[in-house]
Amino acid sequence: MLFCLCGPVPAVAQDCDDIAHFVRDPAQFDLAACEDDVCMWRFGYRDQAAHDRFERLGALLELCLGRELALDDSVNHPDSYQLRRFQIDDATVFLSIKDKASLRQTLVFLRKGS
Repeated sequence: MLFCLCGPVPAVAQDCDDIAHFVRDPAQFDLAACEDDVCMWRFGYRDQAAHDRFERLGALLELCLGRELALDDSVNHPDSYQLRRFQIDDATVFLSIKDKASLRQTLVFLRKGS
């Protein structure tokens, strides 16, 4: 399981190990919400649980990976969108939350980039 998103931060060592495993080889990571190098969680439109997941996961990433990189918020999009970036070794981890009015959903994404 990829880090417990239901409990309070601070992270336990296993949580940080899970994040490191996701960054090293996301395709082999065993989590129902993940496929290849992207994890996605669906919530009802603007559901507080989505924002809670985003905040908890962001806090956990900051504890395990260090301070967040500067944001690039030059997104031209009609729905709300937040992006956080973290660097680990030669990889970047992206955490985002998107309100999709047309789908009546809020989506939280965790993605590994290079």
